[in-house]
Amino acid sequence: MSGVQLGLARRNLAAHAGRVEFAEGDMEELDFPAGSVTAVAALYSVLHLPAARQAEILARAARWLEPGGCLLVNVPVEATAHAVMDGWLHEDGWVYFSGLGREATADRLRELGFRIVVENVKSDEQESFVWFIAEKM
Repeated sequence: MSGVQLGLARRNLAAHAGRVEFAEGDMEELDFPAGSVTAVAALYSVLHLPAARQAEILARAARWLEPGGCLLVNVPVEATAHAVMDGWLHEDGWVYFSGLGREATADRLRELGFRIVVENVKSDEQESFVWFIAEKM
């Protein structure tokens, strides 16, 4: 999540300040003790890693989460080894994305000890994403 999004979350959850902590940083560098996190949200972020590293970041989230903790993540519906989209956001912009795809991501979550609570596909003019809410068993 961006710093702006975290600022909004802090403001919207101010009444729960004693119960909520936010951590901002590179997802590949963040680390938490095993079983110490209640929820992990990865929105439009994991898909910017190569597919093999996506599987690893899901494993790390599984390790961080306490039993009953929740993971919210969205990924491309179709498996994509890697793609670069030129002209993203502006003429000189570009973005990298890849994905395990819906089935492989669901399989990986189950292998990691998650129970999939929600699996919902949402599409726009350019892309389809599957949104997972998964509970750590």
